[in-house]
Amino acid sequence: MAHQITLRFEDGVTRFVDCEEGERVTDAAIRARINIPLDCRDGVGGTCKAVCESGDYVLGDCVEDALSPDEVSARKVLTCQMSPRSDCVIQIATNSDVSGTGPSSHKGRIVACQRASDTTIAFSVELEDRADLSLFPGQYVNVEVPGTEVARYRGTVQRVSRITTEATTVAGVDLPKGAVVRLLLSAANRDSRKFANGETFDIDRDSSGHLGFANGMHKCLGAPLAKLETRRPDAVRRARASQFALAFSGGKERSWAAERYSVGRSPVCLRKKRPKYASS
Repeated sequence: MAHQITLRFEDGVTRFVDCEEGERVTDAAIRARINIPLDCRDGVGGTCKAVCESGDYVLGDCVEDALSPDEVSARKVLTCQMSPRSDCVIQIATNSDVSGTGPSSHKGRIVACQRASDTTIAFSVELEDRADLSLFPGQYVNVEVPGTEVARYRGTVQRVSRITTEATTVAGVDLPKGAVVRLLLSAANRDSRKFANGETFDIDRDSSGHLGFANGMHKCLGAPLAKLETRRPDAVRRARASQFALAFSGGKERSWAAERYSVGRSPVCLRKKRPKYASS
């Protein structure tokens, strides 16, 4: 049974979408080609926060940092988690013209960085196109460190498994409650609809949005350390060696498992740089 969802924007524009039983509001809006604020889709960001003015609904999974108990009492919802149980009217906290824009990427350079606490680092980024970036109040952004093409192209985790907590429909396929769903992250990372020529390794590619370290509330906590561990040996190699090559033509010794891919060992040859002598 479909429910009619009325989306009211701050500039007075109203849009209507049909939302199936158990379907999330953002998925129904995307299906109707109506873009509303959205980012993590996991109930942790708060970008999609809205007010349900009328109607019955299931709140879904969300953390208190994204939606506090007081906000829940005030009928505030995260549209990425909310699923209606009747016709609903939802107030969207943005204008309709802004909501029509899709996700965008912006490049920049970190110009300041300081530790705010034992678990938090504050930094400032100077963007190349700051005038083109607009943010909603309370919105957060995904910051991607360049040089993660390896994680996209040959990520360690090949797939993950989840169990549905309720009956749902994904891409036209009905999934009952308790169904085991296997998500092929490695296939998504090479999807040419997201990454042009996804089967090609391109070290200069903007690989933002890849799932090599997962995403949302399941994002790998060790991802920053893994990136540092990759860059540090390369920096040492550049400083001390003039050439770099595999030690044998057979390539790498690969280790495969049902959900993991890794390199057992990969011997390399380094040609030491000759010291530079000052001319007399």
